[in-house]
Amino acid sequence: MKTLLTHPRPHLDDICGIWLIKKYLPGWADAEIDFTPATTTRRDDEETLMVGIGRGKFDEHKGDIGESATTLVWKYLRDRVTDPLDIAALDLLTEWVRKGDTSEHNHAEMVAHGSWLPAEQLHASYVRHDKDSLALYGFGAELCENALLRDRNEVELGNDWKKRVEFETSWGRGVGLTTDASGADDYAYSAGFSLIVYVHSQSGYRGYRATPNSTVDLTATYAFLTETDPAASWFLHHSKKLLLAGSDVAPETPLSQLSLDQLIKAIR
Repeated sequence: MKTLLTHPRPHLDDICGIWLIKKYLPGWADAEIDFTPATTTRRDDEETLMVGIGRGKFDEHKGDIGESATTLVWKYLRDRVTDPLDIAALDLLTEWVRKGDTSEHNHAEMVAHGSWLPAEQLHASYVRHDKDSLALYGFGAELCENALLRDRNEVELGNDWKKRVEFETSWGRGVGLTTDASGADDYAYSAGFSLIVYVHSQSGYRGYRATPNSTVDLTATYAFLTETDPAASWFLHHSKKLLLAGSDVAPETPLSQLSLDQLIKAIR
């Protein structure tokens, strides 16, 4: 039986390294995870890979200054991953883990922005699970899965943003975007736009979102669309700054078929 071996109470870089191996290294998805003291004299063999211990290829303590178990694993696996979004996202994720392991994160800045650092989350999980190292790995692997989705979304949004359509309104600058990534509205607001018009290509959802501190009022646009796009079901939020045809909270809503350009021209 293949085994992935690390020390008890694994750190995030050990957890992320094991997660990467199970996820991307052929033949290791069902490998068992076991723990041995960091002082072990065991070494890698055909059935065992050591992560963060053993002075092997995935142990930075053999003298790989500036590396972590995670980055050593990722360098080994990177050419085996075929999804470009995964590659770009994992470049971000593994570097983020490395900086955490080498204390290169700005802790004060992260706390100021409301971030609960992974080390603190892992400590809480370790205590909550009665110092069970395998349960700690499970929690950390879930953090890694979530971080991968986060970073894939960031990469996808950045790629789609390059194809944005900018326009002017009486309320300020607007931007149109075709994307399936989440968070496009906040991204647009941070770039100085008052209004975003979007099309989600996979779900077919369409909508208008305006920053809360703007003077945008989508009432006239709503009236125009209900008249000219009657097959769709448009919803105007009571704030008058949110106008939607379809969303995850109402997936049965009849959708609009208007193009991004048509949606922009419909603004009143």
